[in-house]
Amino acid sequence: MNKAWKTCLLFFLIPFWGTAQEYLTPPGGNPLVRKAFLQARELAVKKSGPLTDTLDLPFFDDFSGTEIYPDQAKWSDRHAFINSTLAANLISIGAATLDVVDSTGTIHAHAVTQPFVSEYLTSRPIDLDLPVGSGVFLSFYYQPGGNANPPQTGDSLVLEFHSPLTGGWERAWSSPGYASDSFRLAILPVNDPKYLTRGFRFRFKNIASLNIIQGLPEMTGNQDFWHIDYVYLDRNRSPEDTIFTDVAYVKPLRSLLRNYESIPWLHFSTASLVEMGSTLGITYRNNGDDITNVTRFFEIRDMFNGSLVHSYTGGADNIEAFETLFYNSNLIYSFASPAADSALFEVKSYLITDDNDFKGNDTIRYYQRFYNYYAYDDGTPEGGYVVNGEGSSSAMVAVRFRTYVPDTLQAVDIFFNQTYQNASREEFTLAVWNDAGGLPGNLIYQQEGMLPEYGEEIYEFYTYRIDEPFQVSGIFYVGWIQKTDRSLNIGMDLSRDRSEDIYYYLSKNGIWANTSFSASLMIRPVMGKRLPVSVDGNLPAAPVLKVFPNPARDILRLEFDFPDPGRPVHIELINSQGQQLKSYSCFSQEIDVSHLPSGIYFLRIIINGRYSGTWKILIAH
Repeated sequence: MNKAWKTCLLFFLIPFWGTAQEYLTPPGGNPLVRKAFLQARELAVKKSGPLTDTLDLPFFDDFSGTEIYPDQAKWSDRHAFINSTLAANLISIGAATLDVVDSTGTIHAHAVTQPFVSEYLTSRPIDLDLPVGSGVFLSFYYQPGGNANPPQTGDSLVLEFHSPLTGGWERAWSSPGYASDSFRLAILPVNDPKYLTRGFRFRFKNIASLNIIQGLPEMTGNQDFWHIDYVYLDRNRSPEDTIFTDVAYVKPLRSLLRNYESIPWLHFSTASLVEMGSTLGITYRNNGDDITNVTRFFEIRDMFNGSLVHSYTGGADNIEAFETLFYNSNLIYSFASPAADSALFEVKSYLITDDNDFKGNDTIRYYQRFYNYYAYDDGTPEGGYVVNGEGSSSAMVAVRFRTYVPDTLQAVDIFFNQTYQNASREEFTLAVWNDAGGLPGNLIYQQEGMLPEYGEEIYEFYTYRIDEPFQVSGIFYVGWIQKTDRSLNIGMDLSRDRSEDIYYYLSKNGIWANTSFSASLMIRPVMGKRLPVSVDGNLPAAPVLKVFPNPARDILRLEFDFPDPGRPVHIELINSQGQQLKSYSCFSQEIDVSHLPSGIYFLRIIINGRYSGTWKILIAH
């Protein structure tokens, strides 16, 4: 089990009656699911199509081909979260996670402390019009908890079968809740005549229960995680049919930077010698019982102009049956791009395997982002960090950063977990410290009266702007000072260990101490000035237009500087094929691009009916 969650289990066992200390909680709402939900709503595809088609055998899904939501060609609902970080020791890249967050990314409104049906993963109708004795078996791997909060003993994962002949759902299998970082295989016969018919369906059901500490609802977030992988239904199988001819990636790619997940693009040229890693590591597994030869390839693509900027082969090796192999390829490359104030690179690795090997899980991608902030985290919380208990009203938490270029601290981005009944909205002081021999030193900035914010519609980082931006250089610390004994709940990324950079201070101890959790705290200092970007890197003399961020994910912001602010402005949003997607007849400071696919787009500016300029932008979700 993940080290952090071993500690977190104490949260469910020990009453919070003592003095102040730090705790790890379950995460809040799911920001990736929330974003996907809002994009689907914008495109009017929230719901899947009618269940009119019937699938043929074999039915197989290892959840490597989709992200966020299940493949709607195979599954009829959007409850499960498809990801590669919450489960431990994956069978192949990607797994379906059931928890207590609904398909909108929010903790279920009907969630209670007693067992309740939280989520489903339901297959499309399948053609099982076969005679008895056809050897139809359904197999799957399952794991409770993994790298996330495990289900309790009163919770359960249930598998149900549906027959169109009877019209109901019947329990076929179940497992009580427990904690594990390993997958178990289940294989069940489907031989009852009522199921051997056209339109058979099956579904997984998560029966969960909220664990709410009395008087401390701010400690309650997403819970009771089950992970499902390698779902396989076919005929001519037997109970011994548990070996799969498949070499698969089992871990995602990570940042190629040594210390950070992301740093400001304008700092990278100075930081590259220190930050740029010399290797690119991959992990893959042979799920079969034969030795297999595997060839490894690597590519890096600049998403600003779509060009392939680096590629190489990692050679070939044999991998033994059931072996998990880590290969660390030598990387001689440093990111470079004509992009101005921000950049985005796609890092891809793929395997060449035997012809009869399943190919869907042989490619993995990672997007290396360079914007205007320093980040240790990958943007997705697997937990929450709180300092709670008697005396926590004066607690301080600080995250250490090193800026490679003296620059202006403009803002601080913080990810607050949404908690049960929004209980963690407590006032705090935003704080910045200098360095004193490797520990937070003097308080060099504070901004009082802050409250946790979550954005208008989507669970995301909230930007707290510095009222008087100031220069920082070298090592500095960003964090908060609590004002009450009720805790804040900050997102924790459990997939990257930067515990050496997280410090907390309690008045009872009188010293700064490192956190006990192997994770990254989701706080990001925002540096520098916003810089304009145009198609050729040069701004027209008039008007001056600032477009940021670029690349953009959700909102594209525009700032005009007109000699004559009264002039009428017309803005056109155009895709890379030259098609106009939307037009604005008057000036708008923000353009919602969250519903658009990732890619290159253009803003065409027309003033007084005359063309004034075109700006190239990149949308990257």
